[in-house]
Amino acid sequence: MLGQRPDQQNLFSADNQYLEFVGEDSFYGFLAQHGRELFCDGDFEELYCPDFGRPSVPPSTLVIALLLQAHDRVSDDEATQRAAFDMRWKVALGAEMDERPFAKSTLQLFRAQLVI
Repeated sequence: MLGQRPDQQNLFSADNQYLEFVGEDSFYGFLAQHGRELFCDGDFEELYCPDFGRPSVPPSTLVIALLLQAHDRVSDDEATQRAAFDMRWKVALGAEMDERPFAKSTLQLFRAQLVI
């Protein structure tokens, strides 16, 4: 089932609290400000079953993570770690500071679906 980002941002998400610290003009700041405009969860609904299962990690979050991974040239494991602990990645992903946005296998399966 397709998971979606809420329309209203969370008050405690990293992009609301630390965007200026990371830099609004940085790659991470750009993704924080424009990622929702560039990548809509509905664009990926064909990859998910509409009726069964738990809601997925929002595809827009995973697409941004893949961009960050390519930008920083890191492995899947390192991407998962950075999403969990790196403030720049949390700001770009719109994640909360205590959140682990996705598992390594989730990122790998999503990338495989995009390729196939």
